[in-house]
Amino acid sequence: AEALDFSTLADLFDHYWRTKRRAVNERRLPQETRFDAVVERLVSAMSDSQRLAVPESVLFADSLDDDAAVLVSEHVIVHEGGRYAFFHEALFDYAFVRTWLRADQSTLEFLLAGEQELFRRAQVRQILTYWRENDRERFTADVRALLTHEDVRFHVKEVVLALLRALEDPSSEELRILVEILESDFIWRDRVELLLRAEPWFARLDADGFFETWLASGDEAKQRRAVSIMAIAGKSQGERVAELLRPYEDHEEFPTWLLFCARFIDLDSSRPLFELVLAAVRSGKLDDRMHEVWLSSHAFGQKQPLWAVELLSAWLIERPAALAVSSDRVVDMTDRDYGLLELIRESAEGAPAAFAQSLLAYMQRVMEATTVGNERPYGDWHFGVPIWNAIISEVDDALFAAMRGALRAAAVEDPEGIRLIVEPLVDDEHHAAQTLLYEGLGAAGAAHAAWATDLLLRGEFALEAGYSDGHYWVTRELLKATSPHMNAGRFRRVEEFIRNYVPEWEERESRARGHAAFTLLSALDPERLSEDSRAVLASLREKFERSEPEAPRGIIGGMVGSPVSAEDAREFTDEDWRAAMKAYPGEGREFDHDDFLRGGAYELGSVRHPDVDGWQIPGLYHDFLRGGAYELASQVLQALTKESPDRFAALGVTLDESYNPTYLDSILIGIADSEGDFEAENVYRLIRYAAGLGTNDRWLGYALKRLYEAEIPDDIVEILIERASQAPSDYESDDDPGFAGINNTR
Repeated sequence: AEALDFSTLADLFDHYWRTKRRAVNERRLPQETRFDAVVERLVSAMSDSQRLAVPESVLFADSLDDDAAVLVSEHVIVHEGGRYAFFHEALFDYAFVRTWLRADQSTLEFLLAGEQELFRRAQVRQILTYWRENDRERFTADVRALLTHEDVRFHVKEVVLALLRALEDPSSEELRILVEILESDFIWRDRVELLLRAEPWFARLDADGFFETWLASGDEAKQRRAVSIMAIAGKSQGERVAELLRPYEDHEEFPTWLLFCARFIDLDSSRPLFELVLAAVRSGKLDDRMHEVWLSSHAFGQKQPLWAVELLSAWLIERPAALAVSSDRVVDMTDRDYGLLELIRESAEGAPAAFAQSLLAYMQRVMEATTVGNERPYGDWHFGVPIWNAIISEVDDALFAAMRGALRAAAVEDPEGIRLIVEPLVDDEHHAAQTLLYEGLGAAGAAHAAWATDLLLRGEFALEAGYSDGHYWVTRELLKATSPHMNAGRFRRVEEFIRNYVPEWEERESRARGHAAFTLLSALDPERLSEDSRAVLASLREKFERSEPEAPRGIIGGMVGSPVSAEDAREFTDEDWRAAMKAYPGEGREFDHDDFLRGGAYELGSVRHPDVDGWQIPGLYHDFLRGGAYELASQVLQALTKESPDRFAALGVTLDESYNPTYLDSILIGIADSEGDFEAENVYRLIRYAAGLGTNDRWLGYALKRLYEAEIPDDIVEILIERASQAPSDYESDDDPGFAGINNTR
């Protein structure tokens, strides 16, 4: 029990000291061991020399070395290499204090008597620790003296400050010393403010009324000091910080004070502090500093999603500048702050019903304020016709995506209750409103099959709900979810309406006619379709060459590549090359309303070309990044020409004017850039041939790059001179003649 009878480090050392002194004395009975004398001699020598090990000779006087041997055997001190040391530095510190106390000397006097080297730091720490535990009055006196005396070196003052910072129960007197230093002209006084940024000092400052005094002082420096310490030291005291700040809501510096505190104190842990932020947002005081609010709200939507919805409502709906419009856009909808986008997403995921109830009407107001077009369903500048899987980069994108998810989640959680949330959307004739309405109903499934029927039968405009590349996709999903639960009469009415549906734009494009009906009719329960509908659906599937419509893909992109890989082209014969060049004769896109992603020769599709010896041309609809003549020539033909210049020079003279000039250009460039040997005459023949065609003037001279030491035939020189002086200009620019020059044949 005695071994465990201590609560501080000093208690531990006291117990150790008594135990070892008793053990040492018992070893030499009846002779007494001079325990204290050995310790005092060693401590004095070590302190004077400022070394933790001293020569054994310091104990020769009075034959203390014999007594020291007993302390060594009890592991109190260590004797090694002719030197003595305590078994641990902490034991030396403890022994020093016991010895020093008998000297009746102040800590300041002790320090000023020597050089104040780094060795003194541990001694000062041990002395002050002893006084703090045993004599508070002596402790505060020494602290004041050490911190304020100009001859005490700063590294010693740092020890005192570190000791004060670590206090768990600072006193008013100790605080008074630090405040005096704060208001002094010491150049290091800022260090005191740093040490006060600890929770125990927050409690002491608050209990002694310093926060209230500093804030009310009108002194900017004291006010900043109060806020700085409150924010950092009061991380777990959000309610008290809010209480201290509340009287200053109308102060011009209040937004700065509040935001600084919110940066360090988690808003999700303090409702009073959060309400201060909420009120400041509502009032518009933080309009120019909302980035700081969002920065302080990281993960707020995960921890307090309902509070996050309140914050979003305060900013988007309740503040004076809400719904401000500039250049036909609602200003807030164009915000790109990552913290805000994160808050929208997390709050919708954490509290979907509350998110929808609070913000759905606001989104309708945005639609109304930015309406575009005059045909139902109307578009708007922010939510309009959404893009599938769009990158979330602005608030409008984030709100729409979050609202879709929130409505679906709320419908799954409460299928009956979703009606109250989405009912205001019924009379809103915006495309985005209709899309959100159907998203919510579709997630509820059977609960609202009858209501879904009535909504879809309102008119042709009621069928449009979807995405930029799938205008009816959300309607299709609604039909899939509800049609199995419609009664027979309602199902027949919907089926007939869809079967006969032909939007106006399909009337103008015969190849696209029926695609809307195909998208929607194929979503109905196949077991319940009438014979007429089955026949129509079969016909549409045959027309569009698929059993189901293709799902939206959103924006996709990449690098346009050659329609033929280099590996395949390496195996081509000359006949294969000419067939490929005929298969891809052009470089421009051929826009087609029926299949707007299918290109011409520039792009490549996935069907077989029926007229070119079975040559395969993949269709762009599935591989729209495959290119045409330019990509085949510049990425493949040119590279292979560099490897086999003679072979492709011979191929070049077989390409007449019916081939795209890009192919012959790439052969000329490839020859110029080749590294292997080739016959010069083959190049001359190709240049003469190309000059005769008149479509490849720009690269005629470039093909001679490798022949700069050769004797160029006169006719080749004459061709180049004639082209350089007489060729028509390809590019004119009065502003930049240099740029015009390098982009002209001449």
